[in-house]
Amino acid sequence: LDDDPTVRTNCQGVELAPHRLAYLEYEGPISGNRGSVRRVDAGVFAWRWREVERLEISFSGRHLQGSWRFTLNPLDQRWSLEKLTDDSAIR
Repeated sequence: LDDDPTVRTNCQGVELAPHRLAYLEYEGPISGNRGSVRRVDAGVFAWRWREVERLEISFSGRHLQGSWRFTLNPLDQRWSLEKLTDDSAIR
C-alpha cells in the first residue's frame, strides 16, 4: 500500500505473490537477505463481494475496521482501496 489505510480512506497498492501462511504471524528477517516482515494488524475478514477485478471485504482487526472496496486497474495492475460506509457496501 502507498499509505496507511487506518489514516487515509483511499490508497493504492500492488498484489504480492502468494506467501506461506507462517508469515501471517511471523515477524523478523527473511532468509537470503530478502528483507524482513512486520505484522501490522490481526483479526478476521469476511468477503462481501468477489470478482476478478473488484472485491469488497469487511475487516474486524485491532486497527483496520469496516468494509473496503478493492478495484484493480488492468492497465498498471495496481489496486485502489476505498473505505465504504455500511450503506454503500454491496450486500
